[in-house]
Amino acid sequence: MRIEVGGWLLGAAAAGAGAVWLWRHQDEVMTHRPVNEWTFTHMNLLMPTEDVRRGGDVFPLPRRPRPLEVTYGFEGRERSLAELHARTNTTSFVVLHGGEIVHEAYPGTFAGDDVRFQMFSMTKSVTSMLIGIALDEGAIKDVTESVTVYCRGLVGSAFDGVTIEHLLDMSSGVGDLVEDYTVRDSLINRFAKAATGGGSLSLFSVAAPG
Repeated sequence: MRIEVGGWLLGAAAAGAGAVWLWRHQDEVMTHRPVNEWTFTHMNLLMPTEDVRRGGDVFPLPRRPRPLEVTYGFEGRERSLAELHARTNTTSFVVLHGGEIVHEAYPGTFAGDDVRFQMFSMTKSVTSMLIGIALDEGAIKDVTESVTVYCRGLVGSAFDGVTIEHLLDMSSGVGDLVEDYTVRDSLINRFAKAATGGGSLSLFSVAAPG
């Protein structure tokens, strides 16, 4: 009986320690395989979001599907596209030619043609296009203006004095943002904690350029 009680106590302690570790490292768990595939298709459940309504004009890409029977050489033998997807943990794979979707596949567990996925750095390209539209429509006068002209919440932050052009060129000078996820207090990890925990992404302690 003592052994069972001791075993139960040891198990409870281990479970408690495991829960504490998981709580402290949840951002790491969420962004690494195999959990990250679920994370990146369910970001709206994990982070604050804002709906952006589409305009009236929609231009869906026409589909002209065709088989994509291609192989590639790797480590001394020819391999199939399916092997590439498996080796690289591909979530979605789309090929466009002449403005048409000629091939698409969704090897990922949660993937599909109607599933939203975290865009990461592609967002910068979309944002730059939206800035171009805003300039054309006169909503933004000039990219040399400070971002605080349009976002007063950044006044007094490290982004105070940074121009729209700085942000478009990724030359704001706000922080030495080295993507080293192995350092617990690195700026990228602080950024991730703020993003996933509902904190402010503008409250950096580093100075703005100039």
